[in-house]
This record gives sequence, structure tokens and C-alpha cells, in this order.
Amino acid sequence: MSKLLARIAGYLSNRTLVGVDKVGNRYFTRTEEIDGIMKEKRCVIFKGEGDPTSISVEWICWLNGQRKRAPTAENLENVIVSIRYRRHFISYQTRPTLVSKMSSSLFLTLILILISASQGCAAVQEKEQEKEPDLIQKSCSIIAGYEECVAILRSDPRSIKATTVKQLAYIILDLCIENATETLEEIPKLQEKYSKHDQIEEALRWCVMAYESAIKDYFRKAVDQLGTKSYREAQYSAHTGGALGTGCEQEFYFQAPVISPLWPRNHNLAVLGLVAEGIVSLLRLNESQL
Repeated sequence: MSKLLARIAGYLSNRTLVGVDKVGNRYFTRTEEIDGIMKEKRCVIFKGEGDPTSISVEWICWLNGQRKRAPTAENLENVIVSIRYRRHFISYQTRPTLVSKMSSSLFLTLILILISASQGCAAVQEKEQEKEPDLIQKSCSIIAGYEECVAILRSDPRSIKATTVKQLAYIILDLCIENATETLEEIPKLQEKYSKHDQIEEALRWCVMAYESAIKDYFRKAVDQLGTKSYREAQYSAHTGGALGTGCEQEFYFQAPVISPLWPRNHNLAVLGLVAEGIVSLLRLNESQL
């Protein structure tokens, strides 16, 4: 008993607080002897009920060892400003300029076509609203991002035939893995393209590790956790896997504050991760109601 108490006391006294996030979770480091070598361990103590999904991507990367330094309030604010700027910049850059080159008659014709098309779409939407919501609509209506959730799931033919929420969860996790795998295959091309840009190349190297981890350590693990009905753990894995897409995007800000060449792919993975997290959370909800 005395040895156990001494071990607990040593654990607590050897712990150093490095930061607190916006929801009150506290993050610590401690040193531990492993095979005769002193190594640093990182951990989190949750505020209230332990909800792993309350951890932000910056702290996730720190806990995983993908960030050497703990994030500061200034880091987090800079990241938010950077992402807002990139969204605005991309929106501005992709704004159509065709209208300015059209003649007035052609422009009027186009407007009439668009009005006619919108009326047709409205009629189709009214008919769809009269129908009984299917499994996809019912599931997506409960979680955040209804339109994105429905669009993503309907893009896969398997979802149309799904009869349970668990089947939808497997499908969305497959889509996460597929998306991340395609991005990994694309990164070597970008590394070759930006071989003379050290900061961008460094960010791309970090993204390789992030995407590999998202696939192996989180999305595939979430699939296994669904099989064992470990829905809480599966939700956390889906959350973290998607968050690593955001982490990759942020790395470009830290390394080279420029528009990321992976922006669309990082954004897609983050959205897929959120949808996957939401669908898996429904399994937890259903389980608690049994």
C-alpha cells in the first residue's frame, strides 16, 4: 500500500501544467522513466464529464506529439483569423467574371433561364417535402450540418440502400478513409511542385504524418470500435481523424502564411469527420435510450 501511495504521490508531484483550453480542460506534462530513459508524457484532465470531443485540434496535435509546443491563446486567435482570411480570399478569387463580359440581351436571357430553373427546382423540393423522410434525412436532421450530411451520404449508392444508422456510420467512415488516402497520393506531386519552397515543403511533410495518422490511428480504429459497439470511442476517433485535416491546414499558417495547396482537401476531410462524428453519436444516443 505504501508503495502504491508513493507512486501516486510521485505521479502528481511530477506533473506540470502547460495550459488550459477554452472549455476548462487542463493539459499537463510529466516525466517518466521507461527502460532507463526519462521520457515526457502528455495528458489531459477534463473539466466535468470526460468528453474527448471537447478537445480542439491544436491540443490534439500537442497530445499526439505532432506539435512540439503547447498552443497559446495568441496561436489560436491567429489560426482563426488566418482561416477566415483564406475563406474570404478563395471566395473572392473564384468569384465569376463572366457576367461583366456579356451583352445585355444575353444576360437577360440567362436570367430568364435561371428563374425558370429555380421555379422547377422549387417544385421538385415541394414534392420531396411531401414524402416521408428517409433514413438519411432523419439521421442528418439530428446532427449539425444537415445539407452537407445529406449531400455526402447521397453521393454514395450504398447509403440509399442502408436500413440502419450503423450501416451509415460504416459508409461515412469508408468515405473518410477514401478521402484521406487520395490526399496522401496527391501530396508527393505537391512536394515535387514546391520542392524549392522550404516552408511549404515542411508543412506538406507534417500533413503526410497527419493523414497517415488519420487513416490508421483514427478512422480505421473507429471502424473496429463500431464492431465492438464502443460508440463513445468511435465518436472520438472520427472527431480526431477529421480534426487532423484542419491541423494540416493550420500547419501551412505556422510554416508559411500562404494559401494552402491542400485547402479543398483539408476542408473536405474536416467536414467528413464532422458528419462521421455526428452519425456515430446517434448510435450512442440510441444505446442510451434502450
